[in-house]
Amino acid sequence: MLTKDAILAYVVALCYYVLVDFARFRIWKPKETTKLKCDICGKSPVYGSNVSHSKRHTNRSWLGNIHPATIMVDGKMKQLNLCTRCLRNQNKAAV
Repeated sequence: MLTKDAILAYVVALCYYVLVDFARFRIWKPKETTKLKCDICGKSPVYGSNVSHSKRHTNRSWLGNIHPATIMVDGKMKQLNLCTRCLRNQNKAAV
């Protein structure tokens, strides 16, 4: 008969194995996607696969070029996260 400690150790090892195995096959997603999203156009990370010459697929993500910027919105200065395209368009509109 197994003791409580042996059963607990087995359950912990099994849970760890399942978590590690699950982490190998999921697509990587950043923890905080709010910082990676443009507040004007909504551009956010895109997920897909790298494909090698042997057609092996590995997960990857493409992150937008997002920067914090202070711009004037409705006559007030506001801190926003903007992609470089939106930042460029805001600068061109201000000139």
